[in-house]
Amino acid sequence: MESFIYSFKVWITSVFLGPLVYYPVRLIMEPQDPHAFSYGFQFMLLFSLPSFILSIVIVALVRAITINQLIRKLILSITGILLTAMPSYLLHKVWTHQNSEITIAYGSIVVIGIWFYNF
Repeated sequence: MESFIYSFKVWITSVFLGPLVYYPVRLIMEPQDPHAFSYGFQFMLLFSLPSFILSIVIVALVRAITINQLIRKLILSITGILLTAMPSYLLHKVWTHQNSEITIAYGSIVVIGIWFYNF
């Protein structure tokens, strides 16, 4: 249950704060795109659910490993970035500039959440 709660905190933080990071980046890259905020929010809600479910399993596995807290957080940070990039890559089947923007914006919030919340 603790793995679920920790994963949920990180995930819900990225769902709500991710668009706030993604939107300004998207406006800089595509100033004509007035729907960037809704794209970012929809992306997190729809495409992050499988990543959220996988993160629960990964957090439980990492929690079971008897290593120090720093190594655990580093492992979760790397897997968090990969899980952030995965839905966007699978959707487009090729790595695009927009995939990079999404991964940087949301991945940074995921990593901040991983380090902010107690594990």
